[in-house]
Amino acid sequence: DECPPPHVVESRIEANHATGTGNPCNISNAHHIMEGPTHSGIGYGGKKVFETSTWDALATGQGVDTKAVGTNEFHLIDYLSGYQGYLGSKSAVNVGVNDATFAPSAEVVAPLERPTQSYTRPLRGMQEIPLAMGRAFSELGGTIQLNHQLLRVEKRDTDYWLTFRKTWTSPCSDVTTFEGPGGGELITVAAKRVVVALPKSALKRVQFVDSSGRLQDRVDALCNAIASAPAMKYFASYASRWWETFAQDNHPDFPNDEPFNVGRVTGSNVVPNFFAWYPGVQQNADKPRPQCVDEGMGVIQTYVTGFSDRTYEGLLRQQEQNQCKETDVEQCSKCFSDETGFVGPAADHVTKSLADMMRYQLAYTFGLDPIDDADKVPEATQIKYRIWSNDNPVTQTDSCHYFKSGHKWWKLYEEARFLDTGLHLIGEAFSFNWFWGEGAMETAEYMLQEVMGLKRPSWLSREEYCWAMPYWSIPRRNSE
Repeated sequence: DECPPPHVVESRIEANHATGTGNPCNISNAHHIMEGPTHSGIGYGGKKVFETSTWDALATGQGVDTKAVGTNEFHLIDYLSGYQGYLGSKSAVNVGVNDATFAPSAEVVAPLERPTQSYTRPLRGMQEIPLAMGRAFSELGGTIQLNHQLLRVEKRDTDYWLTFRKTWTSPCSDVTTFEGPGGGELITVAAKRVVVALPKSALKRVQFVDSSGRLQDRVDALCNAIASAPAMKYFASYASRWWETFAQDNHPDFPNDEPFNVGRVTGSNVVPNFFAWYPGVQQNADKPRPQCVDEGMGVIQTYVTGFSDRTYEGLLRQQEQNQCKETDVEQCSKCFSDETGFVGPAADHVTKSLADMMRYQLAYTFGLDPIDDADKVPEATQIKYRIWSNDNPVTQTDSCHYFKSGHKWWKLYEEARFLDTGLHLIGEAFSFNWFWGEGAMETAEYMLQEVMGLKRPSWLSREEYCWAMPYWSIPRRNSE
């Protein structure tokens, strides 16, 4: 709260102006590429591209046997990816348009690729995008209802009947349940057209009903073709930016004197991604850096993937969090305090166990003995965290979703947009640009244009629209 607003609302980063390879608008891409052999020509046991998993692609990379599953090089690539085996079954081409800036080796699977030209990042966080959309919708007379969980979608003769149950979210633990003020009430709404934008775990909690009984089967088939992975983000602020010289301070033979003040460290421990977050990756080098009252302070982020839920959820004292029923954020200290094993502001619900474990892991990340040297990592002044896991009572969903190898996912992609007359599935879970906010917007745009027949907006070129999903196999409506 003491920090002034950033100098810019968004930052546009120019990365690379090279052009892409392949024609993203060719509706034969899916047939010729997905159902053809891997780009290297060797395949993996004769598999086609759509049958090739991430592990297959690593194992056959450039035709070099040293990358086979189980070798040291394979494990190095797998760990540095940040997901430590969790994405092994993923269809190797369901990663959005292969970005040659960051993943040039992926051309062994499929030749469609394009280096990043630029990207735009809202400096107040990705939540600014849905918040801005919500404001625009409200200005047009739309109504937004929060804390309603969808339970049932029933197709009738001329419309759909949707059954919701009101929920309540704790201001202290962020846990959402049917209990609490206003929670539990059932509401039924009739609609002519329904757009469902839910992740897999939430979608599987919805009952789909029609006279044929096949609507539920179609939804189940789509869900069964999707897998997911958990993740955790952990932010910690400090009075000083100790990480900038921590390696040199603790390793006299460290090979350089460059401060770690931007970018990330990757490794094979349970903190596979460690970022110098603020000031650091959150500001362009050529822009004035916003400063807080204390110019020496800073923020780090650890981005924990792989088995983050199994690793850290046991440290959260989740039962105590679930039992906190305070309705006023000013009263959260009745649930969470030093006396009850929590640290920092009560509404952050951070356990001392979690804070201590992260200090332990950061010592390990910097090459120290975590048992003897964890106290060399300073205590944070404040911590924020979130675990995305299907079993987590706050998020109730894994962090990312992807099509499994072996499924003709481009056909499932199209089926999700056309699930039934007046019923459509969109969102990251059923996208080509899986994992990213772009996936949600990509599926929405393809629904608006290909299903609802809207014209392409003036800010979106035909080529950019095709690159968003270059394996769309139906003639695009706005092909001019």
